[in-house]
Amino acid sequence: MKRALLEVRLVELGLDTVFHEHPEIRLNEVLPSSEPLAESPVDSNKCLPIVVHAPSPCVSLLEWIEANKTWIHRNLRIAGALLFRGFLIEGPGGFEQCIERAYGKATDYPGLAHGVILRQHIHGKIYTSTEYSPSFRIRLHNECAFANTWPAQINFFCVEAPLAGGETPIADSRRVLQRISQKTLDRFSKHGIRYVRNFGYGSSRSWEKTFGSNNKSEVESICRADGVTCEWLDESRLRTQSIRPPVVVHPITGEAVWFNHINSSHILSLEPELREALLREFEKEDLPRNCYYGDGSEIEQTILDEIQQAYDAETVEFSWRTGDLLMLDNMLVAHGRNTFTGPRKIVVGMTGSIKRNELRSVVAR
Repeated sequence: MKRALLEVRLVELGLDTVFHEHPEIRLNEVLPSSEPLAESPVDSNKCLPIVVHAPSPCVSLLEWIEANKTWIHRNLRIAGALLFRGFLIEGPGGFEQCIERAYGKATDYPGLAHGVILRQHIHGKIYTSTEYSPSFRIRLHNECAFANTWPAQINFFCVEAPLAGGETPIADSRRVLQRISQKTLDRFSKHGIRYVRNFGYGSSRSWEKTFGSNNKSEVESICRADGVTCEWLDESRLRTQSIRPPVVVHPITGEAVWFNHINSSHILSLEPELREALLREFEKEDLPRNCYYGDGSEIEQTILDEIQQAYDAETVEFSWRTGDLLMLDNMLVAHGRNTFTGPRKIVVGMTGSIKRNELRSVVAR
């Protein structure tokens, strides 16, 4: 982060201490009490997440949030990620109350116009974090970065921690951007990113089931509203495409962020076993999901490797504990999911809404 000194006054937490950011102290841990901390920081070389520990298990996070909204808003903009541990949260319903107390009403998932499958409904506007096979990892991405509208915050609640694996890795999108070469940025800035999805061919999901409608005009209207073009290949097959910039500017902090789905949407980003199975079944242009440069040309393997290396260098991982609540600024921080074994129940809720046409998107480094 480009700041020489970070002062966070924890008056709301009952402390008058001022923490200063420097190479040894990165504000990974913030205590709402003056008791010494027994555990190590998540990662001493990264500035996220800030971990807030309850002074005792009987402290309600809902009440704590009500008393500390200003602190939450300020520090989520600075670090991009807050991890609350040890607080009393009354299940998924209590989780929804907590995030709404912090940032207003939970929002619907905005990925429908791109044929993204809705997650399993849990409570209110709380859903499972993913239905993706535990055998495959999900690479880092910002939620709905391919869309014209996306959630301002994405929040995760651990109902049941996995036996092994299943972490939700995160990375600062500002710092990822700084690791992308100017040559690569210039290429993407010139052409943009073309996202392509296919429905109704082979094992790919039907467009009727995906969009919840068998009316072509209705589907076209949904897509058109989000800047997505439709191409009907036949009665059962639909192809959608959209072109988006790779970088946008955060509406509050004014910082440029690497904000796209190249790392998770490109066929070569998938695990080898899954990638090979898809390429055996589909011609490349018929894959359920893929992305290209905006002019339709292939993204080179070297570029994909560069992007993955940038994410890897900035990734922070922590083991989930039952009752953890992770709050992310969806533009400042990317997230993913590691493989896991045994039960794992992480639910997600989204708050706030940001529209692409209200932002600057072409940024010079």
